[in-house]
Amino acid sequence: SHLCRDDMVDVLLWCQFHQILPLIRAHPVHQLVNWTEVYPTRQSLNQSVAEDSENRVFLLVVGLGSQVLGVLLETGGCAVLPQGVVRPDPFYVDQAINTLEHLIEMGIPAVCNKWLTLPANPDIVD
Repeated sequence: SHLCRDDMVDVLLWCQFHQILPLIRAHPVHQLVNWTEVYPTRQSLNQSVAEDSENRVFLLVVGLGSQVLGVLLETGGCAVLPQGVVRPDPFYVDQAINTLEHLIEMGIPAVCNKWLTLPANPDIVD
């Protein structure tokens, strides 16, 4: 993952709280799209920067079959600060779904499963 540790933990905790991982493990989904505003741990730890409090962070979670991809999108800084209810841009949703499809086509889930099932101390081959 390219996310910092705190963000990755926040996304994992959100998925566990909403039972996303057990759902797709038990019943692979045709398509899953979820959009929600989140309040990352890094924002609460970094109270000294005033501009961070104006930023809004959204979590886009897409799923296909038994695979899930989570994306954090942030407003503020040089971007426009939206007011009220913010809906996901269909472009971002399509890009996230296409990225997940591409990762599946490349065989990344199979490689990850293989790495997870390797013994902790593999044999050394000469």
